[in-house]
Amino acid sequence: MKTHRFSLWHSLWLIVPLLLWWSLRHVPVFQIGQVIKDLTIREIFILFGLNLGILFLFSGRWWLILRSMGYRVTYIMLSMYRIAGFGVSYFTPGPQFGGEPLQFALLKKRHAIPNSGGVSSIYLDKLLEVLVNFTFLVFGMVTILLTGMAKQYMQTWMWLVIFAIAAFPFIHFAGLIRGNKPLSWLLSRMPMSNDKSVIKVRQTVYEAEEQITRFFREKPITFLKSLLVSLAILSGMILEYGLLAHFLGIPLTFIQIITSFTAARLAFLTPLPGGLGALEISQVLAMQSIGFSAVEGISLSLVIRGRDILIGLIGLWLGGWYLRNSIVKSERQYYKEDEA
Repeated sequence: MKTHRFSLWHSLWLIVPLLLWWSLRHVPVFQIGQVIKDLTIREIFILFGLNLGILFLFSGRWWLILRSMGYRVTYIMLSMYRIAGFGVSYFTPGPQFGGEPLQFALLKKRHAIPNSGGVSSIYLDKLLEVLVNFTFLVFGMVTILLTGMAKQYMQTWMWLVIFAIAAFPFIHFAGLIRGNKPLSWLLSRMPMSNDKSVIKVRQTVYEAEEQITRFFREKPITFLKSLLVSLAILSGMILEYGLLAHFLGIPLTFIQIITSFTAARLAFLTPLPGGLGALEISQVLAMQSIGFSAVEGISLSLVIRGRDILIGLIGLWLGGWYLRNSIVKSERQYYKEDEA
């Protein structure tokens, strides 16, 4: 069994050099440097400031959810935990998941938040993020279909598969709103032992989904605020992408920004660490489909890649530092407050 996992892990990494080779095979390296070096110090500071704002906005949804559940953790702490979680997610295989256990551990170890509260807040935060992201991806893919920009690369059946996959978060979300507990239902029908640790996991998941259904029923205003934060994050990311293209001398229209950004987001759904190779090829194909060269696509992807690697490394350092210095704070300060 271990050998199979080992082989699967390495097969993922074997795909990366093939994707990078395909992306770079007709791209003169000196031209990439020429495009990137045109970024001025002022433009770099503008991009840095915008990206910093987006990073701190990312924790806004989680902060709202935790506060609505009665838990008090400072906004700056949650922002640091979110960056730490991103670091783990970015450098592990999978579509931008993996850092959630670290976020849970930090809540539990440093703030004594109970299992159900930590799981439900992270679960709901991620669910809303996925819901908004997939809504945008559907919009972006429809835009690509209507403009015919990816006609030479995508067959009709491929789009049907993508739309079918995109429907899952909406079905899951609708089930939770109706009071159903999809994960609990799934776990109850899986062949499991009566081991105490397994029973504890099932109980934690059930309690977390129960808290989420109460959240939808009792906190509709917080839910709407969380959606607005999600939309603000997405808008900021699109703005940042458009500004980066502009600063690199790539004059994109709004529709072209949407289609190229959609391609980049789809690349991060691949089971490759940080979408390595997939991001590069997505931007090459996107730029070529709208009349630019592979040089512009690689230039865009390299700046995005450099930014994400830097943030990811900072996140890993933060996660390690916080775990090494885990101190459970006063439960009276962070535990769910008695409404009475």
